Amino acid sequence: SQLSTKQRTEGPFDLIHDESEEIRIDAVTTLKYSNDPKAIEALASALSDTSLRVKMAAAEGLARFGRASSSPLIARID
Repeated sequence: SQLSTKQRTEGPFDLIHDESEEIRIDAVTTLKYSNDPKAIEALASALSDTSLRVKMAAAEGLARFGRASSSPLIARID
C-alpha cells in the first residue's frame, strides 16, 4: 500500500495512537518487524487499544520478540 503524506512524516511510534484503526494496525505491523527494543513498549501499550484488531496485531508482534517482551508486560501488570 502507498503511504500517505502523514504516514511518511510520522513514524510508527506516533502513528500507533492515530485515530484511524487502519493506520494504527499499519504502525503496529511496522513495529512488529522492527528490531528496535523500544518497539516492545509501544506494542505493549497497543494492547490497551480500543480496537480488537490492533490488540491482536500487537500481541502477535510481542510474540515475535519472544522473551525480550516479558519484562515490559510484567511491569504493566504490577
